[in-house]
Amino acid sequence: IDNYVDTTFDISLNANTEISFVVDSTPTSMAGRFTLVFSRSVSSKTPIVSVESLDKIFPNPVTNGNFFVELNNEFSGNCNIQVVNSAGQAILKQTVKQVENMKMIKVNLGDKTPGGIYHIIISDEKGKKITRHIIVR
Repeated sequence: IDNYVDTTFDISLNANTEISFVVDSTPTSMAGRFTLVFSRSVSSKTPIVSVESLDKIFPNPVTNGNFFVELNNEFSGNCNIQVVNSAGQAILKQTVKQVENMKMIKVNLGDKTPGGIYHIIISDEKGKKITRHIIVR
């Protein structure tokens, strides 16, 4: 469990598992961030979405306040997009209706967003959730 961005990952007991994450200036992005849970059955409060479900976030780094999210077919219904700063504050919340009919979503942060690393949290009505990071310059 990544406690900082509230996501869970399955870890193989038979092969190497790689998990990408970013450490920023927030203390909770470092110490005590991860919890390892062993159980006989796989259970999670958030269904896992494969990396292939999110093709791209671009451009990254963001230079003009706008970026695009390109999705595959795993998300459906209304989709929520949150952009969270390093202090854990949501600086943008956007709902996209009927995301299964869309390939590309434009997100506008505005040109006054301070430079830094931001978390992009995308979730749908069925509880599928994925988190990625962007850099704003």
